Amino acid sequence: MMEKTLSCVNCGASLSIKNNNKYIKCEYCNTPNANFTAYESIDLNKINDGSKDKKGLEKLALCFKLKDYFALKNNSEEFLKKHPGSWIAMTYLAIGEFWTGFDDFKHLNRVKGLFTNAIDLSNRSEFVLDAKNRIENNSIVIATKSKVYGQDLINSLKIFENFLNEENIKNENKKIVGEYCKKAFEKYKTDLDKIYSSTSSTYDPPVTAVKNLYDIAIITDNEEISLYFYTQVTHHIRQNETKSYINELENKKNIIEELLKSKNVNIPTVKSKKYSPVGCFIATATLGSNCHPIILDLQQFRDTVLLKNILGTYFVKCYYKFSPYLAKIISNNPYLKMLSLMLIIKPLHTIIKKGAKNG
Repeated sequence: MMEKTLSCVNCGASLSIKNNNKYIKCEYCNTPNANFTAYESIDLNKINDGSKDKKGLEKLALCFKLKDYFALKNNSEEFLKKHPGSWIAMTYLAIGEFWTGFDDFKHLNRVKGLFTNAIDLSNRSEFVLDAKNRIENNSIVIATKSKVYGQDLINSLKIFENFLNEENIKNENKKIVGEYCKKAFEKYKTDLDKIYSSTSSTYDPPVTAVKNLYDIAIITDNEEISLYFYTQVTHHIRQNETKSYINELENKKNIIEELLKSKNVNIPTVKSKKYSPVGCFIATATLGSNCHPIILDLQQFRDTVLLKNILGTYFVKCYYKFSPYLAKIISNNPYLKMLSLMLIIKPLHTIIKKGAKNG
């Protein structure tokens, strides 16, 4: 008889299945891998949910053995229509639902709901509890193999949020999650610090980055990450006070602040100026967006040079007084936009960049 094997969910190494242990530790990376061979067949002498449909349950076990999770999901749903109290079918449906529902991650609540119902109906059968625990541990490890940015990061954080605090999560897997989150944090810190260095006075970190940093801070309970989140969320809230989601961010900020205070960590003072979307009237009217790189350079020149001396500050006040009228005229006339770009904005930008280069 050929020896059964499985691939390590962390490093991909081939592992021999020599017994019915619930987990097989990889000898290369020490990751505990869930052993699902017990679910490849059904022994109704050991487990019985009263459905008395041996062939139907054996069909579900075969779908699982073949790793045909779509068929497992569909056949489990059909089985439950005939036997709505079958906690064995619910368990298989939860497994099939989990492995076929990664498009929107709304399926995680359905998976948890199915396991909860199956646990209650089975009076906490080991068959159900073990399946739930194995799904949770394996999915956590798989999530740490994703990229530490973009949608991959969001999906991984969703997995951690749903499963990491469940019972019987292996310490080895918790450690891997911590390492993954640390890498994600370090990438965010590098990217956001670079943005801050070029637009410090009007710095506004992306809301997705801020939300992800909150999740990372909660998962890791790391002081450095919590402090960094606190700084980033403070900047973002100041620049976006009227946005609909700000109350949510305020709540997250308060949670982290309380956590830091409970550890006797000093809360940092975050210095920044509120960004004014009409800060460069003529340039914005000419270029059509206050996020244009040229406008960001002009704003930086205003904040770091002009506003640092009396004459510069007087010039800025005069500019703010008279430029809105000119900007309104320019914005409605394509010809004036072109003239403004060629005769005012570009020459001014060139002078500023040369001055910055020469120190």
